[in-house]
Amino acid sequence: MTGKILKILATVLAFTAMFAMLHVAASSNRNMEVNTLTVTIAENYHPLIAEEQIKTKILNAYPQLLGSPLNAGDLAQVEEVVRGISYVENAAAFRLADGNIAVSANLHTPIARIVNAFNQSYFLSQDGSLVPLSPHFSPRVMVVTGNIRAAYSPVINILQLDTLSELSANERILRDLFQLVTFINNDAFLRSFFDQIHITPEGEFELTPRNGAHIVEFGGIDRMEAKFDKLLRFYQESLVRIGWDKYSRLNLEFRNQIVSSK
Repeated sequence: MTGKILKILATVLAFTAMFAMLHVAASSNRNMEVNTLTVTIAENYHPLIAEEQIKTKILNAYPQLLGSPLNAGDLAQVEEVVRGISYVENAAAFRLADGNIAVSANLHTPIARIVNAFNQSYFLSQDGSLVPLSPHFSPRVMVVTGNIRAAYSPVINILQLDTLSELSANERILRDLFQLVTFINNDAFLRSFFDQIHITPEGEFELTPRNGAHIVEFGGIDRMEAKFDKLLRFYQESLVRIGWDKYSRLNLEFRNQIVSSK
């Protein structure tokens, strides 16, 4: 019985010592000066901003960050600065064991470059956000022109509105565009074949292939999969034989046929 009590006391003392050591280490960590700030961008094929540029923005906002101990709330403020950068989707800041700070940032992934009716340009991102152009990097994505009257806004996310009734006419076009571009990007052939979308005054979509051989009058996004299936069959059964530039326009709006014109 005495031996069991001694074992319990030894276990309690061991845990107490461990927690005391952790407390001392945490206190020591808090009192350490921050000497380095490391920024890491998660893997992204469209790096709209560089790690060093994010670091510069942090230090411009908090020049006292390096060379002094970390104050309560500093990490949250660093995260707020990084998340406020237009190219950043999300970010997290951490205190390392040596007292220094590491920041991890996830960037927006553009899926289309929009040139609206007022000749303003911005990106539509994979998460539905609108993102300004980058002066440092120009990703090769779908170019969209025509009747897009929506201007760039950092607060718009077309996927976060719960119902279609909350969408303005301009935002509705952007949501339809998002669905169309996403469908194209998810298909290897379509993604490599089409590089431009034009929106007509009636709000319908026209697709142009990279070779510029013809224009595909796609219409709206209704029956989207069926339209592309019909188009691919036409390519395989007809255009590969008679030539890609045989017709100047292909109309997909009719259910059971493609109307072509020279």
